[in-house]
Amino acid sequence: MLTRRHIRVKVMQCIYALIQSKDDSLQKQEKFLTVSIENTYTLYLLWLSLFNEIHQKAAEQLNLSSKKYLTDTTDNQFPNKSKFVNNRLLVQIQENPLVKEELSNRKLDNWYLNEEYIRLIYKAIVDSDMYKEYMAKPRHRL
Repeated sequence: MLTRRHIRVKVMQCIYALIQSKDDSLQKQEKFLTVSIENTYTLYLLWLSLFNEIHQKAAEQLNLSSKKYLTDTTDNQFPNKSKFVNNRLLVQIQENPLVKEELSNRKLDNWYLNEEYIRLIYKAIVDSDMYKEYMAKPRHRL
């Protein structure tokens, strides 16, 4: 998802680099712009893959909490414990064949190297007030 603003910023960066450099190669700047826009798209795909990983972490935590013999007081806090895992947006991103194909084509499956970040982000989400409000509501709006 590349907006006009992103493109304008990238073009301005190219113009600035062209003015600052002594080399007046327009082809070099065009190549830089193309690579920069491609990297922006790759960053967008990485964000989508991050949502996939957070969704998987939430499903994993739900599975682990369902196997507990003793429950915590925090476990009984929410009426529907699987609400976040069943979130339509997260499920749609997870199951989208185009996203899966693009991630595999670009080999953007390196979050396993940074599992600590996934855990920290998931913990920050779960600890946030917005998450608690979302989970406390019995139903989500359409």
